[in-house]
Amino acid sequence: MRRDNAFTLIELLVVIGIIALLVGILLPVLGSARENARSMQCLSRIRQLAQASYMYINDYDGALPPHNTIDPKLEDPLAPGAGANLAWCWAQIAGDLEFAFQNGSVSRYLQDVTVMAGCPSWETPADAIDWGKTTPFFSAFALPMVVHYGYNGRMMGVQRPSDPANWVPYRIENLATPSKAILFADSGKPSTDLDPGADFAVWPEWELQPAADDDLGRVLAGNTVHGRHYGGERANVSWADGHASTQEITEAFSSTNQAALDLGTLDPDPSDGASNEWWDHQ
Repeated sequence: MRRDNAFTLIELLVVIGIIALLVGILLPVLGSARENARSMQCLSRIRQLAQASYMYINDYDGALPPHNTIDPKLEDPLAPGAGANLAWCWAQIAGDLEFAFQNGSVSRYLQDVTVMAGCPSWETPADAIDWGKTTPFFSAFALPMVVHYGYNGRMMGVQRPSDPANWVPYRIENLATPSKAILFADSGKPSTDLDPGADFAVWPEWELQPAADDDLGRVLAGNTVHGRHYGGERANVSWADGHASTQEITEAFSSTNQAALDLGTLDPDPSDGASNEWWDHQ
């Protein structure tokens, strides 16, 4: 009697079932490993922002970088002959995105700054970029700002009474606890122009602020902390002493929109979210 060597239908189904089970087990593990790698790459970038800030601090006798100032050496394209607006990451230079990034008060100390500006765990939606291109402020400079990190606006100093447009930056030696002073963090901004309550990483502001909510649970405008790592629960942060860490965020909003819930604030006790201890330093 002759017998063919072949799988029976039951054996084939068992093999397919085992393969499906293994795939179901391995895919989440591989996805988690990939996110861990991306988060570590982001952490490295945000640590480099802190190190670049220290280069600025050394060059400016201990003064922390301003989040935004006027540089008389750069020309304002909207007011020829006047100094250009200089933020920590970019300057108002028309038509040349890379040049604009490289002229920021912090970014001038970085290599490949246009790459450094982006977090590998977050992709700016195309409609946000299009919004940047068509918004009057940005279209004047042809610069949609795609920056995924924000600088702590509470570190920018105090207004000089005789010249409200000028800011006096804090000095590093005057910070009581630099290891607990936020310098940079993963940042996102709610879009009231595209989809109220949704966050995206186009960067129309110079600073990062603690999250705020209104009485209806809507995200208020302004850059805040974006928990883009580990399921929207954690954000990478660099501190004024130069170190970087991954921190749990406090979900500051009562919105049911998941994108809004990924925006939050940083607090020593994430269960209450009531303290601005890491933000305010006199």
